[in-house]
Amino acid sequence: MSVSVGDVQGCSGLVIALFAYPHLFNTALAGIAGEAGYEAFQLWARRIYRHPIFETVLISSITIHTVAAVYHTYFVVPKKAAAPSSEKNDKGAAAPLTTAQRIKSLHGTTGWILAAFIVGHIYATRFDMPDLRIGWTGNVTATHLLRYWFVPYYVLLGVAGFFHTFVGIERSVKRLGPLRNVVRSVLPASDTVLGRFLLLSGSLAVAGGVLAFAGFLPWIHVDIKTAISQPWSQHFIEKVKSFGLL
Repeated sequence: MSVSVGDVQGCSGLVIALFAYPHLFNTALAGIAGEAGYEAFQLWARRIYRHPIFETVLISSITIHTVAAVYHTYFVVPKKAAAPSSEKNDKGAAAPLTTAQRIKSLHGTTGWILAAFIVGHIYATRFDMPDLRIGWTGNVTATHLLRYWFVPYYVLLGVAGFFHTFVGIERSVKRLGPLRNVVRSVLPASDTVLGRFLLLSGSLAVAGGVLAFAGFLPWIHVDIKTAISQPWSQHFIEKVKSFGLL
């Protein structure tokens, strides 16, 4: 049985989704349940995704997924593009893109957005001062002191992550054999009305969580004075000052 680049990319993506969705759910939870809900879920989830075995598998999967994506883009896609295409109308012009094709294109674009930021994000949140936990207070500090950077950055990263994971699961389950029918029965296709609704509502929920950190949601209480007094926040402030940003 041969294994294609798509198989490697799909399987590694499904492993990443085991972390990405709970992580993004927690961000969205910040906009609904505030600090208490966010911290309660994160403390539970960290016991799993901070386990050395899970963390090693996760980082390995992110690396494999990214390398596979680069190989697919620069070696597989050009070969397909060079092959004769039947996707033309009667006049010989390229046929207009369908909804499914547009979503596929956005899936690729969001993947490159994630690839551009993921190394720095992992380093800052996991390896830079690993003994200090960021948590609610760290996110509040970052989105208040450098609002012009961290609010759009987290919104872009979160929405791209949700979109890419949602569509990626749909594309990856095609490679699961008999299991794909089970997964498809609970996961609507992204080009259906329900699928597009879930994509939009999920993206808005993740963005709402970021806005909660920044204090833009009036129903979510944010205590910036307490937040900036925490150890990780103090480390963050010193580092930002060293770059002349505060």
